[in-house]
Amino acid sequence: MTESITIPRAEWDSLRDACDNLRSTNEELIHEMANRRRMEESLRLTQFAVDHAPDIIFWISAEGRFFYANEMAVRLLGYSRPELLAMTVSTVNPAFPDAAWPRYWQEIRKMGAMTLESCFRTKDGSEFPVEVTVTYLELENKAYAIASARDISRRKQIERQLALTYEQARSELQAAAEMQKHLLPDPATICGVHFAWRYIPCRFVAGDILNYFRLDESHLAFYLIDVAGHGVSAAMLSFTLSTILTPKNGQLRRLIPQAPGYEIIPPGEAVAELNRQFQSGPDVNSYFTMTYGLLDLISDSLTLVQAGSPHPLLITQRSHVSEVGSGGIPVGLLEEMVYEEVRIPFNVGDRLLLYSDGLSECADRKGDFFPPELLKQLIREGADRPLPELLELVGDELRRWRGRDDYDDDITILGIERTSEWGNNLTRR
Repeated sequence: MTESITIPRAEWDSLRDACDNLRSTNEELIHEMANRRRMEESLRLTQFAVDHAPDIIFWISAEGRFFYANEMAVRLLGYSRPELLAMTVSTVNPAFPDAAWPRYWQEIRKMGAMTLESCFRTKDGSEFPVEVTVTYLELENKAYAIASARDISRRKQIERQLALTYEQARSELQAAAEMQKHLLPDPATICGVHFAWRYIPCRFVAGDILNYFRLDESHLAFYLIDVAGHGVSAAMLSFTLSTILTPKNGQLRRLIPQAPGYEIIPPGEAVAELNRQFQSGPDVNSYFTMTYGLLDLISDSLTLVQAGSPHPLLITQRSHVSEVGSGGIPVGLLEEMVYEEVRIPFNVGDRLLLYSDGLSECADRKGDFFPPELLKQLIREGADRPLPELLELVGDELRRWRGRDDYDDDITILGIERTSEWGNNLTRR
């Protein structure tokens, strides 16, 4: 017969508590081991990622020695890992000599992180450019620097190619600018009318163009055009316009069967035809503003058409300045436009000043535009000066207003002065 064992209640409770504590401790141990395994796996993956990173990675001591180098460092530099770990930074990067390392280290420590471009030297003595990011950190009371270096040989090659392409484009643009300057007429006096101009492109090539010429024995024509935008596209359109707005092209004169075999197209009609030919369509930036004038030497009258350009300034009695023109819509914006003609007397001593909006919208350092009243004041002050000197005066004041020599838009000024009666002088001189 089995003898029954009786365990006192207190001992039983103690034994149960011990089992519970053991179970709890066991669960904590299992949880801690699982966490440790995860940490070990994370560290292993991190180490693998660093070892096989596409960039060179070094751990550097405060003394400038490597104490870690990844596989990319071994592969690109040509040294074994033990060789690298026996080196200082200066061996791989001569720009950081050992004697100067303490100063570099203090700079790294001060900044915390920095990125710079340098060159690494390989075991065979060749060099390649790198972009290096250096980060300072402290771990267990020790200071380290982690350097991550990327080979930028391909980037440097592309930069050299871009620089070469840019220089070639710059050279071509300079040549184009010289060609464009040759399109501008020489200052001249034609049949007692003197023409002078000032031309300041904001880039190598410009969208402004001007010209003046005889249409026949008793008529002179002139224009100033400002193509929307800047640079090559604007210059191409201005070049096109300069080639068609000539006496021989048919844009300003048309053939008729009666003598003398042609008739001059009225300015309003000529500009309207340009508007029909140069509709901007989807490219809303391919329009242009212009002022076109026709001077009748027999009637001493001037017929002007203004298409979105600033109002020309008429100077009479040497110092009286007034605006002329009707404003108008730029050429190429809207179809079926009618351009109004303005007819004014133009006698000996009178002057007319045309300019592009690069002048009226020339901004100073505060962003304020060149005041129209200041321009009129300059014209009055320069009334007794020769026309080229007056334009020089305006250009100098513009530069003072701007505060520097670069401009946001092309600036063109065309001055016209009636210096003498027409008489029988029909030659350009």
